[in-house]
Amino acid sequence: MSETALAPVYLLGGTDRGKVRRALERLKERFGTDAIEHFDASACDPADVANACQQQGLFVDQRLVIVESCDAWVKPRRAGRLDPLVAYVENASPSTTLVIVIDAPSDPRKPVWPKDDPLFKAVAKAGGKNAILLFEAPKSAVFARQEAERMGVKLDPEAMMRFTELVGDHPEEITGEFEKLSTFANGEQIDVTIVETMVAARHDDAPWALLDAITQRDRRSAVRELTKLFAGDVEPHRVLPQITRHVELVRRTVELAEDGRPSKEALAKQLGVAPFRAQKMLVAVGHWTPADASRAMSCMHEADAAMKGMSRMPPSLVLERALAESL
Repeated sequence: MSETALAPVYLLGGTDRGKVRRALERLKERFGTDAIEHFDASACDPADVANACQQQGLFVDQRLVIVESCDAWVKPRRAGRLDPLVAYVENASPSTTLVIVIDAPSDPRKPVWPKDDPLFKAVAKAGGKNAILLFEAPKSAVFARQEAERMGVKLDPEAMMRFTELVGDHPEEITGEFEKLSTFANGEQIDVTIVETMVAARHDDAPWALLDAITQRDRRSAVRELTKLFAGDVEPHRVLPQITRHVELVRRTVELAEDGRPSKEALAKQLGVAPFRAQKMLVAVGHWTPADASRAMSCMHEADAAMKGMSRMPPSLVLERALAESL
């Protein structure tokens, strides 16, 4: 953000959390520490934020009010509890800059905060088109290739596929892992063995037995393996994205197989995974239909919303029930 005059309100969000954080930091740099007030949406009401914005600073002329984790306000939005905040934005104080930080949607097809939402409209009207800043991260494979080129990291094709499979859709982790690989390789080409040694050392807690059970649509084994993971202190919030990505691979596999069972090489290319992973995914053919896999994806998206505040149920129980219902 440039040093031009600030808008009275900004809305930050998107799947590239790194860019969201950097944009927020650039805003904070324009205010003194005493002029910044933080709110966590999961622990306050929208009306509290509106009231705070209307207050005058005692020792500062301009204030910055930041409210984060606003996906917790999905239900209040539907119940009309966001009305006081929308009303404030429509008549924002010139001495306060409000920054609303929204989380990336769990299902891009059904965003938590659709652009026709009254709050979006109020922010756009109050601050202009540049007040809504949504940063979307590139797909993991594309972003990984861009980062590897930028950082001068040389991976052979199989190593790159394995890298993106292990790291997933996490731009910050992709950059961090490449920094580690670059230091180790010192300009030499990196093969899949090095990737599995250095990256899997951090990410090899992937629940392979659980994912295999899901591929086979074996509910009893899947729930048993999930229980084992929880007993080993694996956080539900870490397992859910892995299951969701795997179910998406299952869906794409069975859709592609409707026109004839593909070879593992062809499937690997279509899915963007290593051939050995594609061979495992072919097991799903015969156990799943595209409709079944789509329903399973919906279960995972609902679990994600529940674990982010839509339910008071413990996250482990939310995920266990979603897994059982999806299979």
